[in-house]
Amino acid sequence: SGTVGIGYQALTALTSGAKNTAVGFESGKSTSDGSNNTYVGYEAGQGASGTENNNTGLGKQSLFAVTTAESNVAVGTNTLDELTTGGYNTAIGANALHALDGGETENVAVGYNAGSNADGATNNVCIGSNALLSTGAGTNQIVIGKDTTGVANNSVSLGNANVTDVYMSTTTAPAKVHASAIDINQDANAVAI
Repeated sequence: SGTVGIGYQALTALTSGAKNTAVGFESGKSTSDGSNNTYVGYEAGQGASGTENNNTGLGKQSLFAVTTAESNVAVGTNTLDELTTGGYNTAIGANALHALDGGETENVAVGYNAGSNADGATNNVCIGSNALLSTGAGTNQIVIGKDTTGVANNSVSLGNANVTDVYMSTTTAPAKVHASAIDINQDANAVAI
């Protein structure tokens, strides 16, 4: 079946799953018929107990609770550790996307604690240490920068409260910024262009 299990109780429940690799204490312990999964680390994929497929968990308790989840990538301690049925999520960095605990899909988080408040969230990107969504159930938020928090669904938040300038080009040729509207909202005399 092309399966390899190395470590105490690694892949011990496997019945019909194929092409799985588990390395570490109880890694992939409860995987029964999932296929094409890779779990490396202490209890990585340990609670995996269903037909999960095509998942990669590297790090202590990464992808710990997956059941029917598919095509997730978790790199770092406790990454995607509560996810059960969601798919197509990518978490890189300790505790990234830590709170996803159901069928959440298509979230990307890179950095320590990036997206760690996401719970019920879909289609988000958090890049930077402690980059967080505006709300746990955020949708289509792009949050970039250390300690940056998203503002609203379907929006981009670039930089934390310490950022004072945003440059669109660093060459002598100016970059063009395209927008259907610009809202300058610094005081009661806000101007919409």
